[in-house]
Amino acid sequence: MRRLATTLKWTVFALVVGLVLLEGVLRLAGAYLTRKFDASQKSAQQPDCVTILALGESTTGGVWLESSQSYPGQLQRLLTQRYGRPICVRVPMHVGQNTTQMYNRFDRYMSTLQPRLVILMCGANNTWSLEESNIGWFLDVTDPDAVGLRLRLTLDHFRVFKVARMAKYDLDAWRQEAREDLAGTPQYTRWPAPDENIQFGGRKRAAFLELWRYEVGHMIDRARARGAAAILMTYPNYDFPPASDFEALAAAKHVPLVRNDLMLKPLLAPGLADRYFFHDHAHPKAEGYAVIAAELARLIEEQDLLRLRSSR
Repeated sequence: MRRLATTLKWTVFALVVGLVLLEGVLRLAGAYLTRKFDASQKSAQQPDCVTILALGESTTGGVWLESSQSYPGQLQRLLTQRYGRPICVRVPMHVGQNTTQMYNRFDRYMSTLQPRLVILMCGANNTWSLEESNIGWFLDVTDPDAVGLRLRLTLDHFRVFKVARMAKYDLDAWRQEAREDLAGTPQYTRWPAPDENIQFGGRKRAAFLELWRYEVGHMIDRARARGAAAILMTYPNYDFPPASDFEALAAAKHVPLVRNDLMLKPLLAPGLADRYFFHDHAHPKAEGYAVIAAELARLIEEQDLLRLRSSR
């Protein structure tokens, strides 16, 4: 019995030491991959380019389209033509990401890309995309509905736990996602989203709005602190966050607001929708993005948000 207890004790000790060492290895690997990723992003910058940072998800990246047909791609061409000098619109896009994932990386984006302008059209995924989510900040600590999520997000701070949790998916996807996660890029939430995520988001909609206002508001503040202007944009056809919340936040932060919902609503009429939108009527086609890009270019030039008026 004594020998069994000793063996068990040393087995537990070896397991704990092994996990601690593995945690250290994963953190070192993450630091290396993050530096490598940031260096590659910086080296991709044209030295003479005026940079705009566009933050969002699939509606910013232009899902089902070539990136050149998304609103950032079309905006880049329009502004380059109008100013007669290279304008680079950079999109650190991850389909399905939430605003916490943007918020957590915002200072890295600003340091690496050094944009003069930040455009934010984000928040639609917050209620179901829960990776890294700061929603626990806005839930009562005694709320039993949030205990499981808060525990998992806390454990996710340990790389060993997070990588092990990700490994439950197929091996090829796990390898790619684990490498991306270690490099500091946002982790995907599986789509279709788990039912428990959808149900949780429906029950906590008010808290998710508080989270959105906090994170987007702070990103605007941090952009200004680094000398960059900011623009808020509503979605072409999503009901969360509501347009009224975009309006209130834009007014509170004194930033321009582009009402894509109002501009594109007439294009959802029968006979027009299939030309400007994909089947879900939420993601624009190239023609729909052209409307957004043209309005953005007009606003940027009119308000001199890139501070280029004196150079023309």
